Amino acid sequence: MLTVIFFASLGVVPAGALAGAGGDLWIDAPSGTVDTGLQVMAGTSPSITGLSGGGYEVAYQGTNGDLWTYGTGESGDSGDAMMAGTSPSITALSGILYETAYQAPTGYLWFGGYAPDDTGEGMLAGTSPSVVDEGSAGWDAAFQANDNYAYEFGAPSNGAQDTGEGMLAGTSPSFIALPGGGSQIAFQANNGILYEYGSANGGPLDTGEAMMAGTSPSFVSLSSEDDEIAYQASTGILSEYGTSGAASTGQPMLAGTSPSIAAQPSGSFEIAYQASNGDLSEFASTSAVNTGHAMTAGTSPSIAALSSGGYAIAFQGPSQPVDTAPVPVTVPTPPSPVSHPGEPSRRQIKIRITAVWTWVRDHSRLGAIRLSKLPARAGVTISCRGHGCPLRTRHARERRVKRLLASVKGTVYRSGDQIYITVSAPGYISERARFTIRNGARPKAELL
Repeated sequence: MLTVIFFASLGVVPAGALAGAGGDLWIDAPSGTVDTGLQVMAGTSPSITGLSGGGYEVAYQGTNGDLWTYGTGESGDSGDAMMAGTSPSITALSGILYETAYQAPTGYLWFGGYAPDDTGEGMLAGTSPSVVDEGSAGWDAAFQANDNYAYEFGAPSNGAQDTGEGMLAGTSPSFIALPGGGSQIAFQANNGILYEYGSANGGPLDTGEAMMAGTSPSFVSLSSEDDEIAYQASTGILSEYGTSGAASTGQPMLAGTSPSIAAQPSGSFEIAYQASNGDLSEFASTSAVNTGHAMTAGTSPSIAALSSGGYAIAFQGPSQPVDTAPVPVTVPTPPSPVSHPGEPSRRQIKIRITAVWTWVRDHSRLGAIRLSKLPARAGVTISCRGHGCPLRTRHARERRVKRLLASVKGTVYRSGDQIYITVSAPGYISERARFTIRNGARPKAELL
């Protein structure tokens, strides 16, 4: 007999229930604003990119410290650990492919996504990189190295380049590819001034514009040779810098946060930022719109232009806690096996599976899974079928079963995915259970 017990909640895990729990990942898109129910590490911010094949992809640090993704391409835990307190960067490649850049726990710059790679380049603790696709030239990242200088790293084979320009400790650069080729970096220099560095200027450019200490700019390339930078000025006001110089929007920002800017092929652009009242706000042309959606204090949004038009914004917002209660579900016991003359008798495996699930709309998250009363020399196989499956088939025996179960903790599945758990042991008839993820409902458990 196989017994399955769900500890489930119709909503999300309450804030603080997990180590490193911050707020939820929220998406503001033309279709509406959605709380995904996926938790983001406290003090970090997500990054979003519009995919050339349609839709978007988000990269963020989950509450377990790993790099996670959510969106059209893939969703789930990459299994790659990140440095505490840092945020990843993501850029679209062709189709639904993408590339990420992040600081690993070793302090080195890593690329993930399409081609995971340890660059071996040391980053300053607490800072985050910026990655951009440069077409046939590959993808490049800008970052603050552990010597406080702005660096570029070209993948897959161009290596690291020291710009020789000092950055303010604790800040991060923003990187763009120029329409005519080459690249450009925007950053807060060690004197607190907004700087540019790259092909367009033939080196460094001191804009003379003072930035709020500890914040980072956001850079976007427009349809022509122009570009635009959004930043928090030393006055605390959202400001812009472009070919015509600096301009104040007059919109106050929450101290210590950074804006994000994105542009459409037409050259029009939009800025997302956390306003001084803590709400997600947007600025386009000459007007600001307060969305009314609260953001987690001290975090920053990320905005991306969509190939279908409009923009999508990823941000860390408040969790929506609900009461949780254990819901026992017993899978019917199969008929006893029939022994035939001359065949060794085999017993039925009797095991209990305890699963902790949370769900929001079409996503379900496996909080934990435990197996009890495993027979001697038992083996456990976990597999998944479906478009949202983030895991390959995994198998473990005896002493490694606990490690296997720990590896799937926190995995996010989509509606329609089917997760299979098979338990086998010498002298026993194997048992196989199936969990089917449902839209807005508790996963369905069956014994096969």
